Amino acid sequence: MNDTLSVSVLIAVVGITAITSFAVFFLVWWLWLRKLHLSAENWQERDFDESLDMPADHFANAELVHQLRVGANGRTISVLESDGKRFVRVNGELSRKERAQMMRYLKAEGYMD
Repeated sequence: MNDTLSVSVLIAVVGITAITSFAVFFLVWWLWLRKLHLSAENWQERDFDESLDMPADHFANAELVHQLRVGANGRTISVLESDGKRFVRVNGELSRKERAQMMRYLKAEGYMD
């Protein structure tokens, strides 16, 4: 009877240890993936912001290709073309989600590559 009890306790301890180890592994794995995802988002945002940068001299010679308003605040977004390149000019602030939606729309409509 005593051997059965000690075996049951041993099985319980091993089971709890295994579950705890799996939980810790899963937590560390999830945190690592989250960090990787946020890093990728930051790189995408940085790349996107660099594509919006446009020297002032390009504005003088740029031709307006398309213009639209975003949101209730009426922020104006202009697609300009200069020297065969297209640029996006935003009057006002856009959130990351609004910028992503705007770029998807402009690409879908053929205004951007």
